[in-house]
Amino acid sequence: MSTLAFESTRYVRYNDRTLNCRSDLIPLTSSPANNLVCAIKCKRQPDCTAFMFTRNNPGVQDAACSWCPANDIVSISYTPADPLLETWVKTLGFLVFPNNPFIKELIPTTLSIGQVLFFQGRVPDLLPDRCIFSLNVDSSASIAARIEARFNYAHDENRVVIFTLRNSAWNTFYFPREFFPFSSGQKVDIAVLGTSEGFDMYLNGEYIKTVTSTTDWVGQINLVIVTDYEEVLVTF
Repeated sequence: MSTLAFESTRYVRYNDRTLNCRSDLIPLTSSPANNLVCAIKCKRQPDCTAFMFTRNNPGVQDAACSWCPANDIVSISYTPADPLLETWVKTLGFLVFPNNPFIKELIPTTLSIGQVLFFQGRVPDLLPDRCIFSLNVDSSASIAARIEARFNYAHDENRVVIFTLRNSAWNTFYFPREFFPFSSGQKVDIAVLGTSEGFDMYLNGEYIKTVTSTTDWVGQINLVIVTDYEEVLVTF
């Protein structure tokens, strides 16, 4: 695990997704050492996919930019890679390197209405029994949403399952067996959007389900648990 410097924040550039908001983009005039300036400067470099923003950076200048207010996001659109459609997302502050089978990390805020959590990871070449991505409520046994890719676990083989856990009771949703976009060495992209109805789940750019049984947990999720993925990156 690698933790970023305390005074620095890493931003990642996505060219294949757009956050759709209730309101129009709000034009902002940035000040010196503003992360928007760093985004503009990075955008001008064709090979730039991420940058570190550090306070009191003397190398940045004033500039104007448009920014989407996070609390107005209503959906996520995935498009073919297009440099004109891009979204900058702040990383949570940790990376998981290969051969690290388990990580449990508090996120710096809660997953509230209009906020999105992006997860990217790679399925190991040597397949495990299952890979898990889970959103939990800290200091409790509650699981708001867990996506499991079951390669050969329990009675399931090559099956996607979503779970929630409340008061020791499991609520389980099994996807059809023909839906299994996981394979050895493949990169996986999961996005979770907090809404008033629950959590909208996206897998590899495709909307798959709204978890509605835990609507009162929207705004309380602050714990991410990842098991058996490699090369993990979580952004928020």
